Amino acid sequence: MRKNAAYAGLSTALALVLGGPFLAGTALAQGGPATRPLSDWLAGQGSTSVFFPPAPDILGWSNTEDPPPTPLRFALVDYAGVFADYILANGGPDLGTTVSGTVTEQELPDGRARVRVRVQATNALVWCTDLLDPLGNFPGATLFGASPADVLAGANASVGTCSLGLVFINTAPGATLPDLVQVTGNLPGAPPGVEFESIQFSASAIGELRAAFGVPDGTPGMFHTSQFGNVTTPPTGPTPDAFPVETMLLQPLGG
Repeated sequence: MRKNAAYAGLSTALALVLGGPFLAGTALAQGGPATRPLSDWLAGQGSTSVFFPPAPDILGWSNTEDPPPTPLRFALVDYAGVFADYILANGGPDLGTTVSGTVTEQELPDGRARVRVRVQATNALVWCTDLLDPLGNFPGATLFGASPADVLAGANASVGTCSLGLVFINTAPGATLPDLVQVTGNLPGAPPGVEFESIQFSASAIGELRAAFGVPDGTPGMFHTSQFGNVTTPPTGPTPDAFPVETMLLQPLGG
């Protein structure tokens, strides 16, 4: 089950000091950033179920901009605990996923707000595949871990840790915080005026490699990815675009 480790104490303290759960206008009127409960952001995540229904959608990662001959891969890491909640709600195991972090926003001259989200997750489900199958269909064979559907069918879940940093422009201070999948333009639905600026993500896990990786199924292995994207600066990197860092590593333990 997703556990918001940061929010409970923070909301209690704000209620005692400010007389309510959150008074963004106080900080904003003084020109400084305002703190919001992490639960405000978590509540908006996993709001759609398009890519692997009926599981909720989260932002996926690839290494498609790394120069060849890097194998093209795709990974999902449960940075918001939505897979953990989905699996538990459907009779699967409790993965012990925890999510903590901070959300701050700064009012902008045009009345919108720049939002900064920092999130850390532990025991987060990790699932990595080939980007495409031999016929060019997405996704390809599973290489590491297991999908939410596979976990519900009895497969062992591979879990790890991850860190996410996100900056975007929201419609107004105190406005509902949208789903990351929509903020980044991977699905429609972000309100007019929302603009993605930058994202940093890293994740590591020790779990099970699959036979498609070329080893006996269930071989202990490690996964790591580092990602960085920034649409506010000129493209850089070996294949210049907004994501100059998109690395992904899979290998057997001790390999």
